[in-house]
Amino acid sequence: MNKSIIIFIIFFSLSCRNTPVNCNNILYNNGVSSLNNKPFSGECFSYYQTGVISSHQKYKNGLDDGEWNFFHPNSNIETQSFFKNGKRIGSWKYYFYNGNIKQESFYTNSGAKTGVWLIYNEKGDTIKKINHNNR
Repeated sequence: MNKSIIIFIIFFSLSCRNTPVNCNNILYNNGVSSLNNKPFSGECFSYYQTGVISSHQKYKNGLDDGEWNFFHPNSNIETQSFFKNGKRIGSWKYYFYNGNIKQESFYTNSGAKTGVWLIYNEKGDTIKKINHNNR
């Protein structure tokens, strides 16, 4: 194969990579997130006016799917969460602006609340426990 064909193949493969999508372009309607009138699969990002990332979200076939993260304007994590087929799953964590944990919540693989949820004050002291195993 000559060099010009190899260079073209490399350039073409690099240019076909997914470009980041702005979450503001994702439309949510009747439980489905879409881009250009098609259920969206992929990831999107949103940013504060300062250019600092405010969220990173993932979708599959128009449903929330994968790890979602939200950030405070100081770049500290605000929320770390997980979805599968549009349902909340696993451990969800919320943080104060200063980076200390604010709340821990848990969901089953079917999206039901489960476990003991913990709520903290800004110093890190547990101020409330909610037991979702007894409901």
